[in-house]
Amino acid sequence: MYGFFEKLVACEACRELSPLQIIDTSRVFLDSWNQQKAQARVSVAVGFIRTEIDRSLCQEGFALSKKELDIVASEVSVCTKCPLWKSREKAVPGVGNPEARTMFIGEAPGRSEDVKGEPFVGAAGKLLDTLLSQIGLSREQVFITNVVKCRPPANRQPKPVEIETCTPYLNRQILIIQPEFIVTLGSHSTAYIFSKTTLPFSSITQVRGKPHKATILGVPRTVFPTFHPASALYNQEHEKILEQDFQLLKTELRNTH
Repeated sequence: MYGFFEKLVACEACRELSPLQIIDTSRVFLDSWNQQKAQARVSVAVGFIRTEIDRSLCQEGFALSKKELDIVASEVSVCTKCPLWKSREKAVPGVGNPEARTMFIGEAPGRSEDVKGEPFVGAAGKLLDTLLSQIGLSREQVFITNVVKCRPPANRQPKPVEIETCTPYLNRQILIIQPEFIVTLGSHSTAYIFSKTTLPFSSITQVRGKPHKATILGVPRTVFPTFHPASALYNQEHEKILEQDFQLLKTELRNTH
C-alpha cells in the first residue's frame, strides 16, 4: 500500500492535482484496497466455516453409522429367529470401522468367537490379522463380520435356512457401512454375495484372487473372494494363496483409491 503513495507523489500528472484531488484519489484506492482485504477475509472465513461444517458432518455421519450398527448388534444379540440361538454363548454381530472402505465377510463364528462375541479371534483370526498387517491394514480400518452371526454346533457348516434367516442383518450392515470393497472369505460368504448380483458362482477356487465388479443392494461395488483363513490352518498351500490374494487386494485398493 505504501508503494502506491510513493508512486502518487512521483507521478508527473499528479503534480498538477490539487491536494483535495490527491486525497480523493487516495480515498478511492483505499476503499478498493479495503474491499479486497475484506473479500480476502471473507474467503478465509468461508473456507474455515466449510472445513468445520465438513468435519462436523463427517463426525455426525460416523456417529450415525455407529449408532445404526449398534442397533443391528443389539438385535442380533437377542435374536431367536433360527435354532442356533439355543446353543450359542454369545452372538457375533461384527466389529470394525462404521465407515470402512473394505468389509470382510466370513462364514460363521467358531468356538473362540462364540465365547468372546467378536469375529475372527481364534487361530484363523490371528492369521487374518497377519494378512491385514501385510497389506497395511488393521481391524480398526475395516469391518469384519460373518454371514451367520451365531456358531453352528460343533463348527458345522451353516444350513441354507440359517443363512436365509440371518443374512438380513448382513444386508443392513452393508447398507449402513456402504463399503467399496467386499472381501468374501470362503465359499459360503462368496456364494451369498454373488447371489445378490448377476455374477455366476461355481466354486471359490474359480472366482478367488480377482476383483468382480457388481451392483450389490443397489450400489456398484467390488467383490474380492478368497479362501477362508481357517482353511489355511490345515492346508499350507491355502496360506500361500491367501498371502498372494491379499497382495492382489492391496493393489486393487491402491489403484482405486
